[in-house]
Amino acid sequence: MYLTKVITYVSIGNASDKVGLYYTQEDRMERLQQKVKALRVKMGWAQEDLARNINVSLSTVQRWETRGAKPTRLARQELNRLFKETGIEV
Repeated sequence: MYLTKVITYVSIGNASDKVGLYYTQEDRMERLQQKVKALRVKMGWAQEDLARNINVSLSTVQRWETRGAKPTRLARQELNRLFKETGIEV
Protein backbone atom coordinates (compact mmCIF):
# COMPACT_ATOMS: atom_id res chain seq x y z
CA MET A 1 0.00 0.00 0.00
CA TYR A 2 1.35 3.42 -0.95
CA LEU A 3 0.51 6.61 0.87
CA THR A 4 0.70 9.94 -0.87
CA LYS A 5 0.41 13.47 0.41
CA VAL A 6 -2.00 15.84 -1.26
CA ILE A 7 -0.31 19.21 -1.66
CA THR A 8 -2.12 22.42 -2.46
CA TYR A 9 -0.28 25.40 -3.94
CA VAL A 10 -1.57 28.77 -2.85
CA SER A 11 -0.46 31.74 -4.93
CA ILE A 12 0.05 35.07 -3.20
CA GLY A 13 0.51 38.34 -5.07
CA ASN A 14 0.25 39.22 -8.73
CA ALA A 15 1.96 37.43 -11.60
CA SER A 16 5.08 39.63 -11.56
CA ASP A 17 5.96 38.98 -7.91
CA LYS A 18 4.34 35.61 -7.35
CA VAL A 19 5.07 33.94 -4.02
CA GLY A 20 3.65 30.55 -3.21
CA LEU A 21 2.93 28.42 -0.21
CA TYR A 22 2.50 24.68 -0.23
CA TYR A 23 0.02 23.13 2.18
CA THR A 24 -0.51 19.44 2.68
CA GLN A 25 -4.03 18.16 3.29
CA GLU A 26 -3.00 17.51 6.90
CA ASP A 27 -1.84 21.14 7.31
CA ARG A 28 -5.12 22.47 5.98
CA MET A 29 -7.19 20.30 8.31
CA GLU A 30 -5.04 21.25 11.31
CA ARG A 31 -5.54 24.93 10.45
CA LEU A 32 -9.31 24.35 10.26
CA GLN A 33 -9.28 22.65 13.66
CA GLN A 34 -7.49 25.64 15.17
CA LYS A 35 -9.76 28.17 13.46
CA VAL A 36 -12.96 26.44 14.60
CA LYS A 37 -11.75 26.42 18.19
CA ALA A 38 -10.58 30.05 17.95
CA LEU A 39 -14.02 31.01 16.62
CA ARG A 40 -15.74 29.33 19.54
CA VAL A 41 -13.44 30.95 22.10
CA LYS A 42 -13.84 34.39 20.53
CA MET A 43 -17.62 34.07 20.56
CA GLY A 44 -17.69 32.52 24.05
CA TRP A 45 -19.46 29.45 22.68
CA ALA A 46 -19.35 25.81 23.65
CA GLN A 47 -19.19 23.24 20.85
CA GLU A 48 -22.95 22.79 21.19
CA ASP A 49 -23.53 26.52 20.64
CA LEU A 50 -21.49 26.52 17.44
CA ALA A 51 -23.32 23.42 16.23
CA ARG A 52 -26.67 25.08 16.83
CA ASN A 53 -25.61 28.28 15.03
CA ILE A 54 -24.56 26.53 11.83
CA ASN A 55 -27.17 23.74 11.93
CA VAL A 56 -24.93 20.72 12.46
CA SER A 57 -24.77 18.18 15.25
CA LEU A 58 -22.54 18.44 18.31
CA SER A 59 -20.65 15.32 17.23
CA THR A 60 -19.88 16.99 13.88
CA VAL A 61 -18.21 19.97 15.58
CA GLN A 62 -16.32 17.55 17.84
CA ARG A 63 -15.02 15.66 14.78
CA TRP A 64 -13.85 18.92 13.18
CA GLU A 65 -11.94 19.94 16.30
CA THR A 66 -10.49 16.60 17.37
CA ARG A 67 -10.05 14.46 14.29
CA GLY A 68 -9.89 17.06 11.57
CA ALA A 69 -12.98 15.85 9.74
CA LYS A 70 -13.85 17.86 6.64
CA PRO A 71 -17.00 20.00 6.83
CA THR A 72 -19.64 19.78 4.12
CA ARG A 73 -19.84 22.58 1.58
CA LEU A 74 -22.79 24.21 3.36
CA ALA A 75 -21.06 23.98 6.73
CA ARG A 76 -17.87 25.49 5.22
CA GLN A 77 -19.93 28.40 3.89
CA GLU A 78 -21.41 29.03 7.33
CA LEU A 79 -18.01 28.71 9.01
CA ASN A 80 -16.46 31.14 6.52
CA ARG A 81 -19.27 33.62 7.18
CA LEU A 82 -18.60 33.42 10.93
CA PHE A 83 -14.83 33.65 10.42
CA LYS A 84 -15.30 36.86 8.44
CA GLU A 85 -17.74 38.32 10.99
CA THR A 86 -15.28 37.69 13.83
CA GLY A 87 -12.15 38.73 11.96
CA ILE A 88 -10.57 35.28 11.83
CA GLU A 89 -8.46 34.92 8.68
CA VAL A 90 -10.04 32.53 6.20
